[in-house]
Amino acid sequence: APHANPTPRAPPSPPPPPAHTHAAQTPGFDVVSRRSPRGTGEVEWRMNVEDQKKANSAFSDEEEREIKKVFSMVDKDGSGTIDASELAIIVKNLTGTQPSKESLDMFIQKVDGNVDGEKDGKIQWEEFRKALSEWVQPDFSSAKVSTPRASRKRGRAEVQPPRFSRAKLHKKIASFFVCFKQSDDFDALRLRFRSLEHKNKKTGMQDEIQWGRQAKSSEDKAKYLEDIKSALNRIGEVSRAIHSDNFPQAKSATKYLAKMMAVTEYYPTPEERFEHSDVIIRLFSRVKESNIIRRLSQFLKDKAHAELQYESLRIITYYAPGPRIAHTPKNSPNHPSKMMHKNEIAQVGVIPTIIELMKSPVMPVRTQAAAALAAVASYNHEARDKLIKMGCIEPMVALIRPNSPKDELRPVTWALSVFFGRTHATEDLPSIPKGLILNALQRFQYIIERINDKETLVNAACAMSYLLPGVKIPDDVIKRLCQLLTYPYPPLQGVLLRCFDDLVQLQSSEDPYCLLPEKQIKTFFELGLLEQVRKLLEQVGSETSEVRLRACELVATLTQEGIYVGDLLNAKLIRPLVQIINTDEFVRFKAMEVITDCTSGLANHIRFLVEKKDIVKALANSFSLMKTYDKVLGNFYNYYGPSFNFSFINNIVKALSNLLRVAEDQGEIFMSYFDKDVMKKMKDAIGSLLEEEKSMPLGDQKSSLECAKKVRKLLAVIGEQHSRVRIQGWEQMCSTLKKDLQDFDAKLRRKESEIRRRSAQKPKDRSQSTSHDTKDYRDPNVEYITVKCLYDGEERTFTGIPKNIGVAGLENKLLVSFGRDVLLRFKEDGKWKDLTPSTWGLAMDTMINDTLELFLKAKYGSTASFQTNQYFGSGGQPDWMRKLAMDTGFTANEVHKLFKYFKSSTKGGDEMELGVFCKALP
Repeated sequence: APHANPTPRAPPSPPPPPAHTHAAQTPGFDVVSRRSPRGTGEVEWRMNVEDQKKANSAFSDEEEREIKKVFSMVDKDGSGTIDASELAIIVKNLTGTQPSKESLDMFIQKVDGNVDGEKDGKIQWEEFRKALSEWVQPDFSSAKVSTPRASRKRGRAEVQPPRFSRAKLHKKIASFFVCFKQSDDFDALRLRFRSLEHKNKKTGMQDEIQWGRQAKSSEDKAKYLEDIKSALNRIGEVSRAIHSDNFPQAKSATKYLAKMMAVTEYYPTPEERFEHSDVIIRLFSRVKESNIIRRLSQFLKDKAHAELQYESLRIITYYAPGPRIAHTPKNSPNHPSKMMHKNEIAQVGVIPTIIELMKSPVMPVRTQAAAALAAVASYNHEARDKLIKMGCIEPMVALIRPNSPKDELRPVTWALSVFFGRTHATEDLPSIPKGLILNALQRFQYIIERINDKETLVNAACAMSYLLPGVKIPDDVIKRLCQLLTYPYPPLQGVLLRCFDDLVQLQSSEDPYCLLPEKQIKTFFELGLLEQVRKLLEQVGSETSEVRLRACELVATLTQEGIYVGDLLNAKLIRPLVQIINTDEFVRFKAMEVITDCTSGLANHIRFLVEKKDIVKALANSFSLMKTYDKVLGNFYNYYGPSFNFSFINNIVKALSNLLRVAEDQGEIFMSYFDKDVMKKMKDAIGSLLEEEKSMPLGDQKSSLECAKKVRKLLAVIGEQHSRVRIQGWEQMCSTLKKDLQDFDAKLRRKESEIRRRSAQKPKDRSQSTSHDTKDYRDPNVEYITVKCLYDGEERTFTGIPKNIGVAGLENKLLVSFGRDVLLRFKEDGKWKDLTPSTWGLAMDTMINDTLELFLKAKYGSTASFQTNQYFGSGGQPDWMRKLAMDTGFTANEVHKLFKYFKSSTKGGDEMELGVFCKALP
């Protein structure tokens, strides 16, 4: 929304705006500056006589009649003017909240006197119509909107006025009445926040940081796995003990089962659990079959035995979200988003008891109760919303007290972060009363100000990141959050950067009801946000690379609309951004986006970048970083050719083009920065882009050609500018450049011809070619072989495999290709044998023409049940076939193909014959 910032009437040409590009509004509207209703940033233009006529005729007769109806409706006393009291009524009707006196005064100040310059503290009809025409003009006015290069990142194309329907017109008028309001419209801001797409959005089953989890040694993990296998054989005995009336026996069995269910303590990641998925799934299945949860619900009501309550809550905490194993299909009942285990817990009526246990005098019981509720709420918004309706948030928030030990705060803050959105998509964020959110934020404020425990701080900051949008944030809270950005713990820094990024994105909402006041963003800056971001950007080391990326993303959000470029320059962020471009391959692309946005700002900003930061030289040097030889591509795909970051190149070209447009008005001094060294860097870039690289994919060659043309065009513009301003040595420089451009043109033509030739030679059906040809890029000192693989009815051929790769290396390569771990088998004397390090030599002896033939099989048989659910979950696969898949370790697809083959080859047969046939296969 526009913000009042009165200045004297502007001369015929607009005066330079302040450090940020939000230009001031003058009483006569000589310079119009407002926030576009579509969130596209700053729009600036001058209103001359012709523009005035267009503005006066911006509406059709029908539209003007509708606007007069609205004006008369608001003008309650029929005086022909709208005063503050009448304006307050319509704004309250539209938003449901009483507007502040400041927002009403700001509205009137901006509209009053916009026709003749005379202000009387009321809004006349002509003033209302003119202001409204400016509000809707970008959408349906035929008046051309100019977008000076110095004020915006991208221009708005001229649009023709469509005929709005009455409903759409009135929706626009209604938005106009609240566009000046410094919104504290909580519900609208929350709705807008839910639509934001977090760049680090969690997907799948990633485990969040909880509390007190210590890494287990490989010996501990191996022993635990053996204990689980033993427990599977004793689960019946354990179940009987838990259901018995012998209290010591039931307590001992419950404690034993809780230890066995602590899978996430020993195998914290889904990938680790995937390696032992068969054992883990069987454990959860046996617990479900034993109906133990109902018995635990009885234990939880026994207030006399707190230890038994605690162990029962542990079991529920581990059991509720399921085994959480990687690669579990979403339609599997074992997926954490499903409700299989959670429904079982809810059906026994234990949830109210757990909520009540959060008031227990025993600290471990109440914290474990909070963790158990969070486990039920995680990954499924329906379960979470039901728990919220049952009133679990209030007692959970009440557990955060000044005297709470950190062992209590860790699980409680983690549980609250789950309820507020940690394991849910942003579109599924909960609807929580504002009063409860404010209460929770006050408790979290105590944590961030007084507690120095990194896990608790991460949990609290994560929860706050979902609660702060839509809430007026006290300055001391903003200041503390800014200070925590330099807390030496990357997970905390990442959460806080995402939080600030979301708050800034709200400021550029497309919905005029949801605009965060620019004053609040400025408050972030005044309280040290940009200073702390600069410190994060200046960090070095690979362990902080992701934090630097998050910091660059926040800065990119700030510079996207060109509003805060001046603030970023004053905060001295350019130097660390240039340093990141030069040293951090992981983050440099985002840093270059920020630099490019900064060059799209005002002329005085660009002069500062060129004259004080030598940005032209920095951009030219960046051309040397566009070409890399990616080791990852070589390791995984046997591709050892060059790799270009084309978006990185395009951003460099765009930034230099932005600088050259300003150079047209700056003369000799400005063009002196585009010297011979800069031009040489650009010539070298063209040469690299046009190199004959047969190893480069055809699509990349086409992209490199297009980039080369853009750099060549930029060089030509530099030459024209030098010819115009004629700095010292321009004649020789331009003469050399002219010859170079002619050579580049010849190379470009040759490159285009080569690409056309390659395009004509490429196979018509590329799906028939499955080999990876690397013969031109192999190390001559290494001996290579070809590997043919048969898996799931598909044959793939891999060439250029080093002969000394070994079994482990070959398994890793095939894992990338097939997307899963596989067992390797080779044929010797007509029999299939497992390929192991001990049989590697035998396999090499079986090769014919340096070709090794392998038969592949899924390594983990338990995943067959998952694939069965995916392929046959709704198709009604017979139970005996599903069991056969699990017994043999085949995938569902393999069983299906074998079944069809068996039926066609034997002309029918019973399931026993099929089972014998499958189990006899190697």
